[in-house]
Amino acid sequence: MNNTFLPPWFAFKSLFAFMRGLDRLRGKLTPPPLRLLEMIGGYAPTQIVRAAAELGIADHLVAGPKSVPELAVVCGADEEALSRLMRALCSLDLCRKGERRETFVLGALGEYLRSDRPDSLRATVIATGREQYGGMAGLTESVRHGKATFPSLYGTDFFSRLEHYEDSGVHFADSMAEISRACLPAILAEYDFSSIGHLIDVGGGTGTLLKGILARYPRLEGTLFDQPSVIERGKPDAGLLSRCRLVAGDMFEEVPAGGDAYMMQRVLHDWDDEQAIQLLANCRRVMPSNGRLILLEFGIGREENEFVRFHADLLMLSLLGGRERTEEEFRVLLDRAGFCLHCVIETRSPIRIYEAFPARWGY
Repeated sequence: MNNTFLPPWFAFKSLFAFMRGLDRLRGKLTPPPLRLLEMIGGYAPTQIVRAAAELGIADHLVAGPKSVPELAVVCGADEEALSRLMRALCSLDLCRKGERRETFVLGALGEYLRSDRPDSLRATVIATGREQYGGMAGLTESVRHGKATFPSLYGTDFFSRLEHYEDSGVHFADSMAEISRACLPAILAEYDFSSIGHLIDVGGGTGTLLKGILARYPRLEGTLFDQPSVIERGKPDAGLLSRCRLVAGDMFEEVPAGGDAYMMQRVLHDWDDEQAIQLLANCRRVMPSNGRLILLEFGIGREENEFVRFHADLLMLSLLGGRERTEEEFRVLLDRAGFCLHCVIETRSPIRIYEAFPARWGY
């Protein structure tokens, strides 16, 4: 797969309009009780695919067809139970029967569960099926009280759990990198970073997005800023070492000075309004008067009807007490933190780019 390929805008919009139309048609043709049963059964594919990812089935099938007994040995699984999982994976098109009797091979979808693919989604599958999936069990109480219920379910807040359970923390960080990698071509296609001298990525994780931007713009310098446990995994490639600085710290305390542009990718949606304003104000405090702020968020449009955005919004509520925001909600937050929203840029991905400038700059 070529990660730099982007469909033309008309094809991108036409495809999504066509898919939404098909979904609406299918909804009208499916009896309501059956459609509701399909909806509530949505938990099953999540956990079936997660099991395949955690067992490493895709990695074990890369070399060629394997029987269930062979897979059971390398996966460390019960043979009879694994045969039942393989049957389900075939129904989801992640695997299929091999030409040799009683063997299985990897399907086209299953390829993205391989750990060695640059466009793998294995970590995202695992992270989604663990704490994110479990956290949504508290949605009813979150809606009742307007607060995150993850702490009551797990005994600690979301990010503290990731710190305590290293395996979950690694998969979550890798998942953020996978999503950044998938959205990077669309971001680069729609936003020009050439006039920036020093870009500071606040809460930038392991730096997949920042490193991709630096690779495209050879004169740009960058600073990757995140928690110590995350930043230690963000070492840049040898070719970027001279232009990429790694700084560890707490973004609620302060962010690094020295940038003429500050970027946050899917950071604000983690937090409630007061916390989000604090993060924005910390950026404004160290930003020059002619600096700029770049927010990369899903966001919700005025006429939006995309379930993926509403799902993300309710997930943030349950896990962290955060939210996906409308353009007007972003405008209010930015205004309170000393910024003016300049523009919102659509991309050929779920990400929208919200560009803002210090209020005194005249926007």
